[in-house]
Amino acid sequence: MISTIKIRPILFLLVSMSVLNFFYGKNGSFMKEVFAFPGGNKLFPNRSVSAEAKKFITRYDEELKGWYNPVYFKDWFDTDQRFVGNIILDLSVLCWINNTASNRDYLKGWCSQAMQIQQWGDNNDLQISHLLFGLSTVYDWHRDKFDKEFQNKLRVFIYDHVRYLYEFARETQDRFWGGSYWQNHSWVNYTAILASGMALSDDYAHEASEWTTLARNKIEMIISLLPVDGSNHEGLNYSVYGNTWLVRGLTLLEVFDENIFNKSEYLKNYYKFFNALNPDNMLKIFSDIGDSPQYLWFNPCEFFLKLYHEYQLDEYRDLYLFYLDKYEYIKPGLMSTVYGLIENTSFENMPVPVRSYFSEDLGVFSDKMTVEEELDVSFFFKSGVPGGRMGHAIANQNPTYQLNRSHEHPDQNHFVIWNKNGFLISDTGYTNLKLTVDHNSLLINDVGQLGEGDWWFKDADVKNKVFSESAGLTDRGVYSRKDVSVIRADAAEFYPPEVGLKKFNRTIVWLKPMGFIIHDSIETEEPEVLKLIFHSSFDIEKSGENECVFKDKSSIRGKFISLSPQGATIDVSDHYIISHSNDVEMIGEKITIERHMQSNQEEFLTLILPQ
Repeated sequence: MISTIKIRPILFLLVSMSVLNFFYGKNGSFMKEVFAFPGGNKLFPNRSVSAEAKKFITRYDEELKGWYNPVYFKDWFDTDQRFVGNIILDLSVLCWINNTASNRDYLKGWCSQAMQIQQWGDNNDLQISHLLFGLSTVYDWHRDKFDKEFQNKLRVFIYDHVRYLYEFARETQDRFWGGSYWQNHSWVNYTAILASGMALSDDYAHEASEWTTLARNKIEMIISLLPVDGSNHEGLNYSVYGNTWLVRGLTLLEVFDENIFNKSEYLKNYYKFFNALNPDNMLKIFSDIGDSPQYLWFNPCEFFLKLYHEYQLDEYRDLYLFYLDKYEYIKPGLMSTVYGLIENTSFENMPVPVRSYFSEDLGVFSDKMTVEEELDVSFFFKSGVPGGRMGHAIANQNPTYQLNRSHEHPDQNHFVIWNKNGFLISDTGYTNLKLTVDHNSLLINDVGQLGEGDWWFKDADVKNKVFSESAGLTDRGVYSRKDVSVIRADAAEFYPPEVGLKKFNRTIVWLKPMGFIIHDSIETEEPEVLKLIFHSSFDIEKSGENECVFKDKSSIRGKFISLSPQGATIDVSDHYIISHSNDVEMIGEKITIERHMQSNQEEFLTLILPQ
């Protein structure tokens, strides 16, 4: 069984964040108690375990241990080192609820093997932070149940590695994750430093105080800098993955400030952004902005449950219930599904949240329409300053602040259309090499937008002074109601000055339920070669000189009609990307409209009709 780990991406589903603590639902009507972080001497204190949770854990005890047998350590380690820390966290929770000798043996076996390895990645980033967080819960919650020799090894390992992580953060914060407050690496690593410092506070009082002070200040700074509208430029998967760690850090900080969650309008409003980017079929991820893997590899139950507890918003309750239902079959990572403590809840009748959303900060608009069983269409559009307007302004005022560069993409005036069971117009997903051709936008003489052609955006491209307050999509370019939505954005500022682009005004009209009208008005200094790119997850067949159909097996799922200027050509071809593993992969098909300009202005009109 375990040999499949190396070849099955489904395992990204299987080890997700562990839900840990028990909180009470509003008026007791939601649930008796819900499972998040349990509690110990320093980490997440004063929590209790319900009888329902104990019963549920006991039921799945053997099945979980079948996956988490220490003999499989190397397989999990070789697949992704971060899995080891997550599994130790799961087992730590399992021992806290069901503290049997066999469970402790499993936990000790994983910890012992992990501590034999001294090099976790570069010992200064995600791999070691996942492990430190898991080991800190073991040391805080369970050390008295183990022999002195094991306790000492655990304490020394945590000390040595958190000290290195702490010093790295101090020395490199202007160049790496230490000062990149908009990026998940910063959130994960500071939370690990905080947890380690709190767990070791009795053993190394002075140093632990320095660690926790730094982490506390940084986490509080992070929540002060994030957009109040809840938007996140890292993409749907990474934003929840990163937010889960941010919520863990804030939960730890409640020891110092019980009102810490009330200081974050970003987290309070995040459900609007998440709903907007999320079609109902979450097992096929909505690749939106930034790097989003096209498979689901996080479990958001812990995140949504904690935020429901903090803000008492029914939207978070609905999202929690939705994902509890989706993840019921997952075994490793079942810890994060909150163990079926819901009473009198029907998932079939759960209301679908409203998905229309506009982020002024990111220049993002999303809308959704469902017409019984005939159509289920989601529309997403992006055109905004890299890092968001708030982040861009702060970074330009404070040169030491870093925006997230590795998850930015050259994807302005990019849009995505989901229809029922697939993407008529798709995003190519998670790629290291950032190229405009991987998005549904414009090339000029095969040149794309600022920031393309490297593994991440350079500071100069993210903080570029040419971006104005009116760059991309603003509230003046959004009009939406039940029967029609209209967006309009000019992305000319996002292209290198040398291409001579003066205007790239894209207007999209969604006439519901008929389809989309895309009008592109382009002006250059001199006549150039223009290419408009449209990706799809369906097969594409030309059905006429200027027409294509999107096909799923034998069914037609939509039509593409180009009313382009005379002389434009339409080509259908396979599309290849440079993947995260540096492989060249064929990821789908694309339509290219090419036009050699006869003057310095050109107009394109395209119809996309879902069926």
